[in-house]
Amino acid sequence: MLEKDKLANYLWIGPFYFLSVGVLYMWGYWPNFGVNIFEYVSLSDIIRVAIIPVGSVFIFVLIGFCLGETTVADILPKSGGNKTIIGRFLNKIKWLLILIYAAVVFILIFYPVPNKWFVLPTLLMLPFYLPLKGAGFLSEIKNDSIRSIIIIATIALPLYSYAIGKINADKILRNTDYQYMELVKEGKKQRLKFLGYANQYVFLLSMNNQDLVISKIDKVSPMYLHYRESGK
Repeated sequence: MLEKDKLANYLWIGPFYFLSVGVLYMWGYWPNFGVNIFEYVSLSDIIRVAIIPVGSVFIFVLIGFCLGETTVADILPKSGGNKTIIGRFLNKIKWLLILIYAAVVFILIFYPVPNKWFVLPTLLMLPFYLPLKGAGFLSEIKNDSIRSIIIIATIALPLYSYAIGKINADKILRNTDYQYMELVKEGKKQRLKFLGYANQYVFLLSMNNQDLVISKIDKVSPMYLHYRESGK
């Protein structure tokens, strides 16, 4: 495992890393509603706002990576399969595979492909994972499977943070999964979608996505949030 005297070499970057995770989630989520959330949040809000939506999804992604890494490690030979018939064939066409990979990533990034944010983070990990592992990042960890999982998780978390922000915003805009509150105005009920809150402000959006309401929390009547899930 990781030697204690070398752990400090990585600890200093921790606060900046987790801050970037929060920033990327906000960057993926809030601009979809025309909100520059960084005008309203404090430093502590950046991590707090992202920790629940990102963490609740990423834990399942991480479990999948762990299962995949341990399974592949058991199946492949120690050489990684490079000397097998399939391995030699793939090595011969590696530049074609790289070209196909680049084309797929380009299309997913720049074109409105449905559900692309479920796929892109995994694809974008490869250009970071292979060089980092090859350069000896976290080489103090002697177990190669554990080291691979930690490197994958370190790369994946920021990427998935941005993607989860995009996915959550899209659900709200398409009126599939969202929280809402009902206000009574001039005897009529008005439903507003709840986007979130930051510092002293609450953000609400009309059902047709046309009107954005930003108000201080103490100016809003007691809020009763309801959850509307797709198909209900």
